Amino acid sequence: MTLALAACGGGSGTPNTGGNDTPGTGVITPDPGTSAKNELTGTFTSLPDAKQSGETVTLSITVNAVGGYQGNATVSLADPPAGVSATPVTVNLSAPQVVSLQVHTTPQTAGLLSLNVHLHGTDSTKDSEVMTFAPIYRAVTLPNYINPPYSPHPYFAQQIVVDGENIWISGQDGSTGGATKLTTINKSTGTYQQYTPCKDFVRDISGLTVRSNQAWIGNSGESASLNAFDSSTSSCKSVAIGPKGQLGEVADLITLSDNRIAFIYENRTSSVSSLGIYDPSTDSLSLTRAENRLNRLALAPDGSLWTSWIDRGANAVLVKFDVITKTYAGTIVSSREQNPTAVQSLTVASNGHVWASLGGYGLAILDPSTGKYARYPTDFDHSYVSRISASGNAAFLNSNFPSKPTIDLLTEGVDSINSLAFPFILGDDKDVRGFTVSKSDTLVYESNGVIYILP
Repeated sequence: MTLALAACGGGSGTPNTGGNDTPGTGVITPDPGTSAKNELTGTFTSLPDAKQSGETVTLSITVNAVGGYQGNATVSLADPPAGVSATPVTVNLSAPQVVSLQVHTTPQTAGLLSLNVHLHGTDSTKDSEVMTFAPIYRAVTLPNYINPPYSPHPYFAQQIVVDGENIWISGQDGSTGGATKLTTINKSTGTYQQYTPCKDFVRDISGLTVRSNQAWIGNSGESASLNAFDSSTSSCKSVAIGPKGQLGEVADLITLSDNRIAFIYENRTSSVSSLGIYDPSTDSLSLTRAENRLNRLALAPDGSLWTSWIDRGANAVLVKFDVITKTYAGTIVSSREQNPTAVQSLTVASNGHVWASLGGYGLAILDPSTGKYARYPTDFDHSYVSRISASGNAAFLNSNFPSKPTIDLLTEGVDSINSLAFPFILGDDKDVRGFTVSKSDTLVYESNGVIYILP
C-alpha cells in the first residue's frame, strides 16, 4: 500500500503544547479534490467505498463544462493498474452530470489503487483528469472455532504481525482448555496454515513477534516465559522470565534490528515492571527494572525503544529506553492537573516523532530532537483506542467505540492534525481486532473471522 499523504486535505486545529490547555478544533474532513480549470471539470462526490478483491468499485463524479462548452463528455480510466478495468461512459453536458463509473477488479487485485479518471470532450484541448484512491482488500476467511456444546464462533484474532510476505496471527481456537492458534497467511496469495504452538508452555499469547521466520511468543501465568516456535519443524524453545512460581506476563514483543527480542515483563506478584532484552544467538537475557509500571512498547528508527508510565507525581510520561546503556529517560506529556490516564497505544514515525494515544484525552506527539510536544484533544474517548500505528511520517488510528469502530489516517500540520476517515470493511460483529500497519505499509485487521489485508 503506497500512501499519497497529500490526499489528506487541509485543516487547522490549535494543539495544546507544553502544558497549554487551549483546546483544538477537532477532526478535519478533506475536500475530495477537483480537476484543474479547463473546458471540462470533474469532482468526486465522495471517496470510494472499500471493497474486496474481485468486487466492483463505483466512482461517482460530477462532470461540468466551463467556458461556454456544450457537447458530450466521455469518462474513462486512464492507465488503470493491472487487474483493473472500466467501460467508458459518455454523457451530454447541457447541464452538470453525475457519472457513475463502474471499476472492475479481479480476485488477484489488492492494494490502495490510484485511479486516474480521464474526461474527454470533442477534442483533446478540452480534456482533463481527476484522481482518487480505492482501497481493495484481500479477504481471507479463517475456519470457525468449535467449543462444544456452544455454537461455532468466528475466529477471534488477538495480535497480528507482518513479516515480509507472511502475516502471523494469534487467536483462540475455542477448544477445551482454550488452546491458542497461530495462523500464517501469505499476503499475496491469501493461502494460510494454522498451528497450535508450544502447547506445553503457552495457554494465552500476551505478546508476538517474528525473527528469522520463527514466531516468538510471550505468555502469562505462574511460569511467564518467552517461547520460540519453528513452524517448519513444529518445535518450541522456552526461556523462563522472572522467578518461578510468581505470577507474571511477557508482553509487547519487538524484534530489534540486530535480531534481539525486546519485551515488557510485569511481575504481578511484586508489582515490578522491567524492560527485557533476550539475545537468542547467545542465550543471554537482561531485565532492566523500571521505577514505575511500564505500558506499551514501540521501536524508533534510531533503534531506541519507547514506552510510557504514570510517575509517582501522577504525570503521564513518554519514556525512551537506550538499548545499549539500558537506561530510561522520560518526558512528561500530561501533568497531574490535566488528569492523565495511561497511554492506550504508542508508535514512532519515520521522522522520529513519538505518537501516543492518551486515554480519555486525545493525542500527544513528541519530537525527541527538541523535547517539545503537542497535545490534541479529540471528539471521542481514547480509552476505546485499539492501536495507533505509524506509516511513514503519518499514523493510522483505530478506535473501537462499541459497534462504531473507525480507522483514521493522521498527518501533522504546522500546528494541527489533519485527519482522513480511511475506508475499511466491517464484519457482522461490528468490531476490528488485531489492527496493525507494517513497516512496508501493509494494513491488516480481523473482523468477524475474516482477515482483511491491504498490501
